[in-house]
Amino acid sequence: MAAPYVSAQEHQVVVQASECASAQTYSLPDRASLILKATAADDSRFVSWSDGNKANPRTVTVTSDVTFTALFASDKGGTSSETYTATVYAGECATPFTREFEKGSLMKIVAEPDEGYQFKKWSDGNTDNPRVLTVDSDIELRAEFEEYVSPETSYNVTVAAEDCGSSFSCQFYGGTKLILNAHPDKGSAFVRWQDGNTDNPRNVTVTQDITYTAVFEPIIPCVTIETTNGVTIDEKDLPYAVKYISNGILYILRNGKIYNAQGQLIDN
Repeated sequence: MAAPYVSAQEHQVVVQASECASAQTYSLPDRASLILKATAADDSRFVSWSDGNKANPRTVTVTSDVTFTALFASDKGGTSSETYTATVYAGECATPFTREFEKGSLMKIVAEPDEGYQFKKWSDGNTDNPRVLTVDSDIELRAEFEEYVSPETSYNVTVAAEDCGSSFSCQFYGGTKLILNAHPDKGSAFVRWQDGNTDNPRNVTVTQDITYTAVFEPIIPCVTIETTNGVTIDEKDLPYAVKYISNGILYILRNGKIYNAQGQLIDN
């Protein structure tokens, strides 16, 4: 269904109740006056509007598109004069939204990302946005955002091996999930990716043009022999020794002899 046409001199006003999914929408001329009245159910009471105003009924002057949400509290079991503080942060912004609510009040929060970003989740893991909470304790939440990646934009991903002339490049749409596998040649072992990540295989999500380079090291075959006759290698000698990893274990080769990481001779 096509949206109703609203002239440049009119504004859309949405009026809704926090515990009700339905809403009323009005198209009103600029500077028009509107009287809002929140009617509570038998077992609830009006607390405030979503912008903090507690007048009911309330007269507003329309100057822009706006939504007014009536917040109610349950009257079941009697009323309470207890109040709690709700603090909501937007991303890493240092200035939070802080307001006091009576116990049992319903609070509606909306995370609005800046251009180029999208809402990810609240700090407690909830992903609802907008979100309605019942205030029965002090609340502190932070909205977390992430860079928006358009699925219509493609990016170039290159996978290469260090010190190797060959590479693989392909275009993928933003948000595409990839699995990278580094396969070493015979006689060598995967060590890490050039950015320091050591996962192999590795899961990545395409968000930009990028190159992933696998780093390998040669493997020197050896047989591990247990011995109690240790040999100590001075640290000053290490730069002249060859270090390598085999099956996840660090070895040191010096003058034709193999030592473990503690400097003990394990193969003569």
